[in-house]
Amino acid sequence: MARFLSSKLHIPYVIVGTAPSMDGYASVVSPLIVDGVKTTFEAVYPLAIVADLDIMKAAPMPMLRAGLGDILGKYTALADWHLAHVLQEEYFCETVEKLVRTAVGKCEMVAERLHLRENNTIESLTEALILSGLAIGMVGVSRPASGEEHHLSHCWEMMTMNRGKTTPWLHGNNVGVGVGIIAEAYKYLRTLDIEKVFESGKYLNLDKDQWKGHLTKVYGRSAPTIISFKEGSLSFDELERKGNMVRIKTHWKELIKLSRLLVPEPEAIRDTLKIAGAIDTPQQLGLDRETFRDSLIAAKDIRKRYGVLQLLEDVGLLEEAANHITGIYYSEPASLDDSVVFV
Repeated sequence: MARFLSSKLHIPYVIVGTAPSMDGYASVVSPLIVDGVKTTFEAVYPLAIVADLDIMKAAPMPMLRAGLGDILGKYTALADWHLAHVLQEEYFCETVEKLVRTAVGKCEMVAERLHLRENNTIESLTEALILSGLAIGMVGVSRPASGEEHHLSHCWEMMTMNRGKTTPWLHGNNVGVGVGIIAEAYKYLRTLDIEKVFESGKYLNLDKDQWKGHLTKVYGRSAPTIISFKEGSLSFDELERKGNMVRIKTHWKELIKLSRLLVPEPEAIRDTLKIAGAIDTPQQLGLDRETFRDSLIAAKDIRKRYGVLQLLEDVGLLEEAANHITGIYYSEPASLDDSVVFV
C-alpha cells in the first residue's frame, strides 16, 4: 500500500526489511486485492531499502523458506517469458534475464544452510530477492520474476480468501510448491508428439460456457471480474485456434529445446525445497485433490500473460495435463487421454 500511495501521491518512501521472504522490496508494482481479485498496479521504486542482516536472519524460518521459494520461481517464470517471446512476440531482454539468473544462482547453494541463519547465506538470499525486484523495474512489468508458478499462488490465495478461510503459508511458500508443479507441466509438454496432437484436432474446440463455469467454480464471487478481464484475450473461434496451433507446431522444436535448457527436473526443485525444510506439495498447503486439479486449469486466467498452462490449453490438452500432474502429486496413476500420443 505504501508503494501504491507513493506512486499516486508522488511522495518518496523508504522500506525497512524485516525478513527475506519475497522479492517485493525493490519492485515497481503493487499486488492488491480489489473486489476479491489479486490485481497488480504500477508503482515506483523505494528511495532506499534498509536490510539489516541481524534483523533479517532472525525472521521466522517459514519466512526464510518463503524467500527461497520465491527465488526458485524464477526458473519457470523465465521459461514462460521465453515462450511468450517465441509465440506472442512479446518483448524480451537478455540483460534482464542474466540479472535474474544471477539472483537465482546466489540461492542455489543456500538451501542446505538456510536453517543455520548465517550472515552470508541470508545476505545472498536478500540480495537475490532485491535483484529480482530490480529486474521488474527494468522492463516495466513483472515478467522476469513471475510466471505460471505465481498464477498458481495467486489462485490458491484467492480461493482461500473467497471461501472465508485462512492459511499459515506465505506467498513464497505457495510459489515454491508452484515451481515444481509448473516444472511438471513442462515435463509433460516434452512428452507430446506435436504432429499427432495436431492431427487429433482436439485443440479446435474451447467451450466458452464450460470455461466460464469452471472459473465460477474456482473463484466464486471473483469469477465475473476474472471472466470479463480474460475473455477477450482467448480464442474460441476454430479458425483462430487452428492458426494458433499452426504457429505452435512451427516453433515446437524451439519450444522443447527451451524447456529442456531452462526448466530443471521437477524432482530437483522439490529436493531443493526439502533440503531447506520447506513444503513442496499441494497437500501441505491443505489442497485436496479436486481443488488442486481445478486450480491447475483456472490459474492461468488470473492474468493475460502467456505461459505453459496457456500453451497446453492452446494445444487442447490442459485438462489431460492437469489430470496427469494431479496423479503425480496425489499418488494415483496418471489419468491420460487415450487419444494423446507421446514420444
